[in-house]
Amino acid sequence: MEFNPTEGMMGVHFEYDDEEDDEDLYNEAILESENFAVYSNCEFLFLIGKYAALSGQFAEEGLKALNDYLLLTEHLKNTFTESEYYTRRALSLFNIGCIFYKAKDYS
Repeated sequence: MEFNPTEGMMGVHFEYDDEEDDEDLYNEAILESENFAVYSNCEFLFLIGKYAALSGQFAEEGLKALNDYLLLTEHLKNTFTESEYYTRRALSLFNIGCIFYKAKDYS
């Protein structure tokens, strides 16, 4: 008997959409990132990064939190309006820039 990946248990046939499968694999790869935060509350991650940018302290933690925020925002992109998605992305990139500026890392 040959294995057929589109055939489930008891001979039930499943149809797969290759485009959706590729997107699911991409999202799964994002969530399995080794630097991904244990805490996945988007607003909390953004605030950690924002306060690191404002204070100039805990730059590494702020960058990691903003990186995770961007990953989650990308993963949840379909739940936001286009304007909200780009606003969230722009604010997080702005805060990343502030962290690098305050650390005098201009490269």
